[in-house]
Amino acid sequence: MMKEVKKKLLNKESNVLGLYNAKPNEIENPLGKVTIGASIFSFIQISVFLSWFYWVYKKYMIWFEHEELTRTSTLLPNTSIVKVGIPLFILSIILEYLIGLLSTTDYNSKEQYRLSDTIASFSNGIIQQLIEMWTTLIGDMFGLVMITAIPYKFIYENYGVTRIFEGNWQGFLFMFLARDFCYYWFHRAAHRCAFMWAVHGVHHQPNSFSYHVNLSQGGIQRITSTVFYAPLALFCPPELYTIIFPMEKIYGFFTHTCLVGRSHWLVSLFFVTPSSHRVHHAGAPTKYIDKNYGEMLSIWDKLFGTHQEEEEAIVFGHCQPIDSYEPIYSQFNGWLKIWKKSKLVKSPWKKFLCFIMPPGWDPIIGKEFDLSSSNLKNSTPYNSEKYDSQLPNNLLKFYLLIWFIQTLALSIYLIKMNTQFIKPNGGGGGGGYYFLEIIILFCYIIYSLFCFGSISDLNSNSIYYDSIRLLLTPLIFYSIFNQKLSKSIFVYISIICLISFLILFSNKNYFKFEKSIEKQKRIWIKEIGRDYTNKLNKIK
Repeated sequence: MMKEVKKKLLNKESNVLGLYNAKPNEIENPLGKVTIGASIFSFIQISVFLSWFYWVYKKYMIWFEHEELTRTSTLLPNTSIVKVGIPLFILSIILEYLIGLLSTTDYNSKEQYRLSDTIASFSNGIIQQLIEMWTTLIGDMFGLVMITAIPYKFIYENYGVTRIFEGNWQGFLFMFLARDFCYYWFHRAAHRCAFMWAVHGVHHQPNSFSYHVNLSQGGIQRITSTVFYAPLALFCPPELYTIIFPMEKIYGFFTHTCLVGRSHWLVSLFFVTPSSHRVHHAGAPTKYIDKNYGEMLSIWDKLFGTHQEEEEAIVFGHCQPIDSYEPIYSQFNGWLKIWKKSKLVKSPWKKFLCFIMPPGWDPIIGKEFDLSSSNLKNSTPYNSEKYDSQLPNNLLKFYLLIWFIQTLALSIYLIKMNTQFIKPNGGGGGGGYYFLEIIILFCYIIYSLFCFGSISDLNSNSIYYDSIRLLLTPLIFYSIFNQKLSKSIFVYISIICLISFLILFSNKNYFKFEKSIEKQKRIWIKEIGRDYTNKLNKIK
């Protein structure tokens, strides 16, 4: 009988209200089904990464066999996020988008790759990478080699308790397992401690699940995770951490997709698959919350009782969806919630507990909110809401996309070029950057990302925010790149900014103050998508 109800709800397109009123176990989840295609996809993915790990291991051993004085970083295999990850991420996102265009399911590119939502994810990722760049630069100023915000080499050389893991397969395997083990506990703490969730929660803000979601990161997450990774420096050389850390991060990127369903249990026995990580990104039903913390290996969740298979349809994102695409607001939204909660009580101790207890902890009653008694247990993609402020025409979408691509390229350039940093008292030879120039470029990028988010929200002041950016753009480019680019380039940049002014002000009527009711109707849709929302609104 239940299967007949499911079939009726899924296949009778006119039964929009039936889907809206259905409970999670009454709606079939095609992604929760074990399929041959998903099993093959995950098997190939795991096999490719294990082959890559083996190749890197062999390269590492060749590097180690050199005399210590002749070892150079150029001989080590380069697995960095910037040089390997970013090109691979962008290519994979484009490929996933194109494949998703052919999808006939509700998890197609139209819903998984909304322009403003995708740019917001990229923006948060840029912020994290730029802040990590600053930890590297500041560490360099004090003579410390910072790896993911950790003075790893300093700890290893001065406080390392053993050298037995240098230059052997045991050390490589130990780091492979230990890094993911440390990530599991960091990740679990990040969901169970309010101030850590304020940082990590940025990654869970998107109400979609595709490769771009992986890029949405808390700006200071590298800093909040240091206490979990730093102990590795007591045992393993920095070279192992440097090459294995980004490899496991890159593996984690490919678990963020709805293109494939659930894999056979043999495939997911030891490794995280897209299906298991979809469960982790659920804001509902409640059975999924705080499950599946592993990044590459699923064994930790199975060992410590946090494993959950994908069954009912998933509602992605936060339990209470964020109502903005603006990345600065996204980065501070969790902190604002903690601050507001702490103001509910007068006791300094309870105020402090608001920051270290779980995100759902209530300071008034002194215990965590019971999710099982909330409406989340009945939440489905057909009755849950997500934020979807849409730009009104293709011209504004083109405007936003082109300027964001320019800012993305500038961000990658700055991150890659930070090695040319020259200290304030060190002169400016060699084509490097002065400290002030890096600050200017950093501030310009952050302000640009703020403007793009504001435009996506159709904020009534965004037209003025972005006008300031357009005025500053030629000046900033000239002040930083005047010795690297020809004069004619700056003329072209000025012309482009002038055209951008005209585009922006020709659409000024869209950036106006909205009454609350009108705005709420415009920005909130059902998570399954706008097409379904429009059908539901006509019936209601």
